[in-house]
Amino acid sequence: MSDGFLINQRIFDAILMRHRLQFRTGHIIYVVEPHAYGITHDRRQVLWAWQTAGDDANVQAEWVLYQTDEMRDVQRLAETFEGPRPGYRRDNEFMREIHGQL
Repeated sequence: MSDGFLINQRIFDAILMRHRLQFRTGHIIYVVEPHAYGITHDRRQVLWAWQTAGDDANVQAEWVLYQTDEMRDVQRLAETFEGPRPGYRRDNEFMREIHGQL
């Protein structure tokens, strides 16, 4: 199996089971609550998530759209979350195709 397939499966499973994810982009490690995973209108594979923590002082709790091809060391954490955060909308218009969502 390719790394891309494993990342996709971990993201999908985390959404389905409401587990937090940890991953790295560049030199920063993030912890997020994944809400939706799919493809944008310009064909980028993305994760729409509530960012809860990171190892950089500028990281704050907020909605972030991550490009999955920039995510490294993706791990599904044992820690779970209750459900959608305020402001979440299913079938969000920025995704033309949705692989998984809360």
